[in-house]
Amino acid sequence: MKKLFKTLYNNKHILLIIVFSLISAICLFMKCDDYLWYYVMEEPKLESYRVPNGRYFSNAVTYIMLRNLWLKRIFYTIIFSLMILIMGKLADFGNKKAKKGIILSFFMFLLLPVDTFSETVNWFSGFTNYIFSFLLTSAYILFCFRITFDEYKPKNWLAPVMLVFAFISGLCVEHI
Repeated sequence: MKKLFKTLYNNKHILLIIVFSLISAICLFMKCDDYLWYYVMEEPKLESYRVPNGRYFSNAVTYIMLRNLWLKRIFYTIIFSLMILIMGKLADFGNKKAKKGIILSFFMFLLLPVDTFSETVNWFSGFTNYIFSFLLTSAYILFCFRITFDEYKPKNWLAPVMLVFAFISGLCVEHI
């Protein structure tokens, strides 16, 4: 833990992103479809909404997370932070100045139009459908970039993990 805190202290931009993600998670209130997903398994009248689309994995994640406040906040904080960090690595992949890429990625999210931010990042059903699948897709793209441009030799177990990521990502949004 000391090593982790020392690393975060030396990389204040990462700490800022984690704190921002945590505050965003705390400010995340149920709206729109979130109410539907919260009650979909209990209410017989909502039975037709249990599997309304091809988002099989993200529907299940949404249902589980909305039922557990602390798990939702932890999940949101981790996924949102990781997405900003991976986007930062992709934004500055060739230059190897990860700090600038991460800061650029973070500010891109801060400058999103309010409606876009509200309908993707600040709406839990949208978050699990779009942000979570985008994280998995971005991780796969970063993995491919490293293999292609850095002559990276992945461990034997990593390729099957990436295949599972791709499969899960496809079950988050029906057009992935």
